[in-house]
Amino acid sequence: MLVALVLAATAARAALEATETDWDASESAPGVYFHWYEPSFYTGFAPRTQDPERVHIELARGNQVRVTVVLGDRELDAYASDLVERRKVYQELIDRGVITLTTNKQYERFTARLDEVGAAGVAASHDRAKNVELLSTLNPERVYRIRIPLDQVAQRWQPILAGVTRLHPPPLRPYDRAAADRADGLAGPGAGADLPRSAELLRRLRPAG
Repeated sequence: MLVALVLAATAARAALEATETDWDASESAPGVYFHWYEPSFYTGFAPRTQDPERVHIELARGNQVRVTVVLGDRELDAYASDLVERRKVYQELIDRGVITLTTNKQYERFTARLDEVGAAGVAASHDRAKNVELLSTLNPERVYRIRIPLDQVAQRWQPILAGVTRLHPPPLRPYDRAAADRADGLAGPGAGADLPRSAELLRRLRPAG
């Protein structure tokens, strides 16, 4: 059997070397593979983001790749509507004949799952909590919720804010200078009480990139 396989491979290679005609795609090319490239599309439920700083890629031993996306308010609020819009685009491409479903039933599973969890209703509600629950449902054991005690963080920043305008502050964007001017007011006694203003200040007092 081994001899037959070797001889067959040698004969096929000789036939390819003997021909003077280049493959012009008018007929199936020699070999075993998919004859032509077909359009493919993603039918999973992972969230998306347009901010590259939120995507972290880690290559571990064994060439294992882990992709982590830190989701903010914008990503969470758009999750359900992104799924619904993606479904509409896919269906339009299928209806127009741009995409022909041939290989598997993943698209049917995708749409059935969206109907099952009520993704359209979540998108119409514009409710962030429902978006988070939908995200967790469609991505089991892959969503980690991070809770930060902002009041404690603001209190730890108090001595830093108190000296931010008197020491050597990092370069600030022009629109951040107004925030820096308010630092002394937020760094006094009871600074942790004004959490919204403290949170805004912590986000904007960052070194210029």
